[in-house]
Amino acid sequence: MTEPTDVAVGAVPSPETKPRPRLSLVWIIPIVALLIGGWLVWKTLSEKGPTITITFTSASGLEPGKTRVKYLDVDVGSVRAVRLSDDLGQVIATVEMSKDMEHHLNEATQFWVVQPRLSAGGVSGLGTLLSGSYIGMLPGAPGGAGKRAFSALVEPPVLDFDAPGRRFTLKADRLGSIGAGSAIYFRGVDVGTVLGSELDRDRQGIEFLIFIKQEFQDLVRPRTRFWNASGVRVELAAGGVTVQTESLQSILTGGIAFDTPLEASNDPPSAEGSVFTLFPDYDAVKRAGITTRIPFLVEFDGSVRGLKVGAPVDFRGIQIGVVTDIRLLLNPRANIFKIPVVIELEPERAQVVADTTGTKPYEYIDMLVKQGLRAQLASGSLITGELLVALDFFPDAKPAEVIMSGEYPQIPTIPSDLELLSGKAQKFLDNLATLPLPQLVDELRQTVRSADQLLSVQGKKSLERLDPLLLSLTNTSNEARSALAQMDATLKSVNGMVADDSRLRYDLLRMIEELTKTARTLRALGGTIERQPESVIFGKEGKSAP
Repeated sequence: MTEPTDVAVGAVPSPETKPRPRLSLVWIIPIVALLIGGWLVWKTLSEKGPTITITFTSASGLEPGKTRVKYLDVDVGSVRAVRLSDDLGQVIATVEMSKDMEHHLNEATQFWVVQPRLSAGGVSGLGTLLSGSYIGMLPGAPGGAGKRAFSALVEPPVLDFDAPGRRFTLKADRLGSIGAGSAIYFRGVDVGTVLGSELDRDRQGIEFLIFIKQEFQDLVRPRTRFWNASGVRVELAAGGVTVQTESLQSILTGGIAFDTPLEASNDPPSAEGSVFTLFPDYDAVKRAGITTRIPFLVEFDGSVRGLKVGAPVDFRGIQIGVVTDIRLLLNPRANIFKIPVVIELEPERAQVVADTTGTKPYEYIDMLVKQGLRAQLASGSLITGELLVALDFFPDAKPAEVIMSGEYPQIPTIPSDLELLSGKAQKFLDNLATLPLPQLVDELRQTVRSADQLLSVQGKKSLERLDPLLLSLTNTSNEARSALAQMDATLKSVNGMVADDSRLRYDLLRMIEELTKTARTLRALGGTIERQPESVIFGKEGKSAP
């Protein structure tokens, strides 16, 4: 049996070991996926635009996930959610905008729903009939304070953000027929548009924001005059009917026209935001160029129906002023009823040839009044019945002068032509009424009877005297007998004409009756003219012309 051999412990060899890898291959794929996912998240977050809210009056045209936000027909956002406000009065849309629009979301940014619309500017949004409604956007200029909550416009803006041109402000007393989209004309050419209107700060007038295209913006100068050119202006003058309008569009949707006086054509163009006055019509523009107006008072005793504030004051057909006020002065105790009318004379409309240096306007008018100048109501139009105040010289008028004691210097007046005619007719009727018509008719009837009797007696005596002569001449000639027979027939005709049942007598009595009726009719006509002078043209009240 063999005994084991002793081996040193330290001589036993150690086993070989290899170092383990710190990261297993199993974790490589999840780590790569995690990195890719993180990169995607970072990319998504870095490219994600801001989320904003837009408040609308209704949800018409808004649909989450489908309604887009567009600028120049490019998608710049999408509606993510639509909800009601806390008070249930509005609709709040949550919109996710693109990253590129982040710097354009500020106080100047505007949103609105684009749908088919019919406005003063025409028809818009017809493309949405096929593509559906979307939210239009007007970006604000970069650099403004950021904003994330907006209120949508009820109506879309008239112009794009980058439209070249200038904006001006017009002030008027009332809105009229002008609205957003109404055109602006220069000598009939469309050169701009009305952007909108609002009450001024004092709430006493209207302010219009207008836009003039870049190629026409230099036409607006400090002395440029704007006026309302809406509708049609019809003027009836001696030369016929004149119809004025800027265009068919201005008739339907309203419009504004402007022009610059020739003497102001060298003025520098007006700057952006300049303020102008909007006159109601072109006549108001012409009146605005007159700087001197002298008030006078004229009083009328008769009716002034047809005379209105703004009616012209003319001198031999040329307008030299305007009526500014019409009043009624009553004094029942003294039985005084007068109608004072305030007029303004515009001396700039007349060219004085004589040297009047140092003569005051009132002294000059007083000098003319002493020469026979008087005020009179005259017809301005037979069709409309409008009246005007006419100044002219009447040499036969009673001497007078300007009364300086009242509120305004007073020019003496004379009755109108219609009042003079009415007075003459009344005087004629009064004289006619004083005639003893019944007595005259009776005397005329007696005269007719006397003439009848006289003709009858004389005719019979003539026949009795002629009978012997005719008998003695019977055998003388056949021609003589024929002549006598004709004479006999003539006398019988005369006797028949004056008989009681004759036609002549009947017609004469009818003529007397008609004369009586005519006198009564003239008396009634005089009373009607005195009460209603205008009935000479328009007939009695309540009976309009067919």
